Amino acid sequence: MTLSYDLTFLTLLLSSLYEAPEKDGLSRCFVHPMRKRPYWLTKYTEYAAEISIALAYYNCLDDWEDERKKSSWFYARLLYPKYLRVKAKYPQHCKNIEACLTQLSTIEAKNEPMAADEAAASFGRLLGDLFVYDPQDYWAKHLYATGEALGKFIYLMDACLDLDADRKHHRYNPLLHTDAADDQEYQLELLTMLISDCTLEFEKLPILQDVEILRNILYNGVWQKYKMATDARREGK
Repeated sequence: MTLSYDLTFLTLLLSSLYEAPEKDGLSRCFVHPMRKRPYWLTKYTEYAAEISIALAYYNCLDDWEDERKKSSWFYARLLYPKYLRVKAKYPQHCKNIEACLTQLSTIEAKNEPMAADEAAASFGRLLGDLFVYDPQDYWAKHLYATGEALGKFIYLMDACLDLDADRKHHRYNPLLHTDAADDQEYQLELLTMLISDCTLEFEKLPILQDVEILRNILYNGVWQKYKMATDARREGK
């Protein structure tokens, strides 16, 4: 249950790029225990699922450090044995996750004006590294660049969506005290530039399998939360 939409996209991206052998069938799951549902697996599904365990573990630790949530501490303890297995299998990825999240926490704790680029860059490096399954692969640099730009986009889009609530509750937001704080046109320009960087690198990859699905996600799907929020804001005025 820790596989995020970002890693679901990564599964499809890597499976399509490398045209990995697929396994499909019908099975019950935790969400739908009474009825069998179709599933589709490649080796990259396993990779994304294992990486999601590492991300969930560090997220729980972060919540425990910041808010002393007992549920986060308990969940981290529950995940720890699984995390150790993931760390043994992907030591460099886990090292990078820890380094980027530590840097991000430091930036957020300082709460300095004009640190939006630095914060987004940390999350961008995290996602960029995870997009590279094999550092020696010919397409590794384009996969990294795709993930890096997407990571920056996701981080700053979340900041845009949380801006009003963070301002109200005096929480950290990288866009506070920047030109984008009260300028929705500027926010849109910034996000458009970042997703353009992402799609530019994505289009360099020789993907044929499921390419239209991937394009639909990058050109349309990633904007859905933003469009819903801006539409709701207009209706509320």
